[in-house]
Parts: sequence; C-alpha cells; structure tokens
Amino acid sequence: MVISYTWFVVPLLIFIITLAITVVFYSTAPVDFPIHFDMSGTVTDTVAKSPRVVLLLPMMQLGMIALFIFINFVIARSKQTVENENPTDSLKRNMLFRQISSKAMLIMCTIMVIDFLIMQVVTLLALPAEWMMVTMIISVVLILFGTVLLAVKVGQGGSRLKFADQPDGVNKPIRDDDSFWKAGVIYFNRNDPALFVEKRFGIGWTINTARPVAWLSFVIIIAVIILISILF
Repeated sequence: MVISYTWFVVPLLIFIITLAITVVFYSTAPVDFPIHFDMSGTVTDTVAKSPRVVLLLPMMQLGMIALFIFINFVIARSKQTVENENPTDSLKRNMLFRQISSKAMLIMCTIMVIDFLIMQVVTLLALPAEWMMVTMIISVVLILFGTVLLAVKVGQGGSRLKFADQPDGVNKPIRDDDSFWKAGVIYFNRNDPALFVEKRFGIGWTINTARPVAWLSFVIIIAVIILISILF
C-alpha cells in the first residue's frame, strides 16, 4: 500500500552529497560561520567555525529523513478505516489514499533535503544569501501546493477520489466510532489496538491517545530533536 523504504535512498544520497561537500569545503568556509539571516538575506548572527557547527544542516537532513521514514511506517501501519455503507469501495479508496500519501511524503522529504543542501552550499562557499532565500520560498510554495492538491483531489481516506462507477466520489464517509472521538479531534479507545488512526477532520493521521506506545513514539521524536540541538 505504501512505497518501498528503498525509495528513501534518494534523499539519503542527497544527504551524503551534502556531507561530502561539507568535508571538502570545510577548510575554506568562513571562520565566522553564519547561522542566522534576516528576510533580506543579511547575516544577523555568526559563530566560530567548528566541525560541530558546520554539521548542523547535514544532521538536520538525516533527522528529517528518519522522520519521514517513520511517517511512511505510520501510513503503512495505521488503522484501516472502512465505511459500513460500501466496504469494498472504501477499502479501495483507503489503499489508494495511503499509496498517494506515501509518495507525497517522499517528494516532500526530498524537497526539504535539497533545500538544506543548497543552504549548506551557500553558507560554506559564502555565496549570495538571496539564493538560499529563493530556494526556501520555492520549497514552501511547492509543499503548500502539494498539500492543498492532496486535500482537494484525494481527500481524507481517499474520499474525493473518482472511480468510473462513482464519478462524484464519496465525500461523507459513514463511520460508527463517534463515541471514541473527544471534541471530534482526539481519538481515545482502549479497546482498539491500533496506535495510529486517520484524522476525523482534515487530512492525515493522529494517535490513539489511549495507547502509551503511541505517546512514546512522539516522545522519542522530540528527544531526538532536542539531542541534535544540544550536540550541534
């Protein structure tokens, strides 16, 4: 239902390229290494160059890749939501939704990793900061456009997908789990072994708050982010 994890070799190769460029050009990088820029591209803060400082962006790339691999895992292992009204059609929609979402996450991951690569090159070679700003804007626009397109054309659970026998799609799935949704946004069901479920509103997935392991996964992600910020 989701893309193979081997596809994440693509952003991983970009990470390796970034790391190689960092090693090659470390000696010629600015001694006062820029770490903050304003909206016009002017450097607002610098720190003394060190291996730890220049490795920040590559490590952020690696963390980003790991995060998206985890998201792909969530998509694959999340609870299968099936409508009572038309279970066969619902299953088909859900499988397509997962496949499309998985591909979208890979594309998003690749865009962000490329963005970090360009940021690193601009910083190491003291190139015009405007290049970095333009790249960031393009990345944000592409990601936002893709997210909107996914919501409009695919919909949550594939609700907007059009099949030959149902050209208008199914926009209002029939569900029987109302009692487990607190305020319509928090899923709490002790009898459901699923750790991840589709959101009731919007698009994407959320956790089953009744499962401690689901919370643990997010604690680990936060801990890794904090660890990277401390070490680099």
